[in-house]
Amino acid sequence: MELNKKIYQLRKLAGMTQEQLAEKLNVSRQTLSKWENGSSVPDVESVVRLSALFHTSLEELLLEEAKHVEEEKTQITLEDLMRINAHNRRMNMLLCSGLLFLAIGIIIAAFERMLETTTVSLTYILYRYIAVGRYDPAPVNYTRLMFPAILAGIVGVVLCMCYFWGNRKEEIGRREKKEMKKKYLVGVVALTLVLVLTVCTVVFAKAGKNEEDNDPDNDLYGQIIAGLGDDEQFSLRNIGEKNNVLFTTDMTYDDGNGHNAAVYCDVYYALEGEVYPLGSIESMGTAFPVSFGEKCIYTASEHSLEVYRFDTEKKQWTIRQYEERFDENGDAAYQCIEDGEAKTISEKEYLDAMEEYGKGTVINFGYGASDNPY
Repeated sequence: MELNKKIYQLRKLAGMTQEQLAEKLNVSRQTLSKWENGSSVPDVESVVRLSALFHTSLEELLLEEAKHVEEEKTQITLEDLMRINAHNRRMNMLLCSGLLFLAIGIIIAAFERMLETTTVSLTYILYRYIAVGRYDPAPVNYTRLMFPAILAGIVGVVLCMCYFWGNRKEEIGRREKKEMKKKYLVGVVALTLVLVLTVCTVVFAKAGKNEEDNDPDNDLYGQIIAGLGDDEQFSLRNIGEKNNVLFTTDMTYDDGNGHNAAVYCDVYYALEGEVYPLGSIESMGTAFPVSFGEKCIYTASEHSLEVYRFDTEKKQWTIRQYEERFDENGDAAYQCIEDGEAKTISEKEYLDAMEEYGKGTVINFGYGASDNPY
């Protein structure tokens, strides 16, 4: 091969322009162009610089029979190209399959959760009573329904790990591949163990929860509702406690704001298979409907307010009363009564309590499940 062609090929293999190579050789671009087109030849000093710059011997530059190793290394055969394409297809299939299995696992888990939430709700239980005449959750083993989601998730994780391992092993040497293979295998085994332990924990926890949900004692709200008379209504409300609170009454009225309200009702709270009745609570007049706030229930009159809370630790109802009283001269005094003890409070404290009652949610009563959001 002639010297001008060798200079051209070495420059192209190095990814350099004529200006860049000319600058490194301290010659003009026109001079380098003449070398490459064969109209002139470089001097000895320039040949030595070319040899040092491209890490090749003078013999390889000057002899026509010299082999260009770098050029040969850059050549890709059709067989190599087909192998690379086949590898890429396998890797893409692994990744798509892994993501598909993960998506299927997530969808199944979400469906199972939605189904469980629906079938254990009291609204569903009431509809079930209409259909089969029983107040109990649907006899579904939700633990078994989770196994397809778990299996799909594990398969998806393994396929994704195989994808990353398959791409990584093409970039490392034979010795490094063996070491990385061991590391990835250890990682996959560790991840699988973590998934299995997590799944077992969740499964056992859900199994215990399902047993608790199917406990006949948890049907107590249904028993109370089933025992209501034709003229009695009820409401289930989430006031921020662990479970819903049940309100029942036999007299309601339209408060003008779209609520079927009541001034008196009976209150029940179920916890750990037991029902804790508050008894009958009553407001004074339709201007003060029974309402609820954050973990509390309100009844009120023009000069008093009662706040009822359930103490989940002591498992009993507590009552706090706010009163406004007037002496013979018409001067107002305010007090708060709790646990049988009365203490004087300021007017601001009394007004703040009444303001909280004003922000409460009026309890809306109905005759059936369709009238109750809980």
